Amino acid sequence: MDFFYFLVTQHEKYGDAGDFHADYFGTVGFLYGFLGALVIGVICALIFYFGCCNNPKSVKTATPSIWAIFLIISGVIGYFYADFALIGDPDNSAPGTISFVEVNNQGCVDKKEGEVSTNIASINSAYETIKNDLKKGQDVAFEFDLTTAVLAMIFYFLCSLLVKRFTIAGKAIPMLKP
Repeated sequence: MDFFYFLVTQHEKYGDAGDFHADYFGTVGFLYGFLGALVIGVICALIFYFGCCNNPKSVKTATPSIWAIFLIISGVIGYFYADFALIGDPDNSAPGTISFVEVNNQGCVDKKEGEVSTNIASINSAYETIKNDLKKGQDVAFEFDLTTAVLAMIFYFLCSLLVKRFTIAGKAIPMLKP
């Protein structure tokens, strides 16, 4: 998944704060972002093609401009899914969620167990750095959200190419071939 989220892994803040980024993104963050983008792109494409293009009377809604609006909608949903569900709010994280903030909260507690006081201070410092950077918008959250949005749009486009031939009025949207 690092290949798809290269904007995140190449970010200067990605390796700065110990293992907090790798603990989350390397295990579940990239995977859930990728799978969420896939589901969002496929659902938006299915809604467009089978909601707007599969009725003989719906020729008015089966246009490339409506298709483009759904493309943008899939990107916006992907962005906010990544931001709210996968990154989370640094001030109000919900316990038991899979958000970056909550995993870091739990990871900070787990890392402190059995550590000496100097290591606990560095763990707390790294955790607070990430939390403060997220509040300022300086951590990897924007790059992660943006990549998830772009992936959702790519999956929407690919699903469009697969599904369009099964519709009545959408066979030429977004393009005539393939």
